[in-house]
Amino acid sequence: MPKDKKGKTGIVVYGLYHHYRKQLQMKGYLDKGSDFNVSFKQYCEVLRLFNKKAKDALIYDSWVFRLPYRLGTIYIRRKKIRIQLDAHGELYKSKLNPDWPRTKKLWKDMYPDLSSAEIKKIPNKKVVYITNEHTSGYRYYIHWQKKYCNVPGHRPYEFVFARDNKRELAKLLKTNPNIMYYE
Repeated sequence: MPKDKKGKTGIVVYGLYHHYRKQLQMKGYLDKGSDFNVSFKQYCEVLRLFNKKAKDALIYDSWVFRLPYRLGTIYIRRKKIRIQLDAHGELYKSKLNPDWPRTKKLWKDMYPDLSSAEIKKIPNKKVVYITNEHTSGYRYYIHWQKKYCNVPGHRPYEFVFARDNKRELAKLLKTNPNIMYYE
């Protein structure tokens, strides 16, 4: 594989295409008339369309994607957020995410004469947390279930949705919070 085509992990789309071409050559499908013999541009378009269809099925249809070779399943999962208090009656914040836009607005209202740098230096300021009231207290996330995965060393790996896909899921949940996902 050429050096300029390597990414951080060493395998990018070009590396996958190179592997695909090698497999075609080994099986004898690399001749000009074969439907499998595609250009790099066509290969990228097929990957893009497949990923888009899989993402749309996961988000809009609550689809469970079963990975080949017993690598597990990927689906969107929902989990109820439990608001808990510690021994002193304070909110247990380790499992809650801050709502930064509302928190910054609160700070501007509480300290109107201070700049943001000065506000940052104030200790023990109030923070507003996200409670997901629009989804009845549920938090949604992508889940890779590896229970029946037979590949050794699979535990440290995780599947992370791209930022645009997370935003699309959030937008869908804000407009239609009644979509049923798995618990």
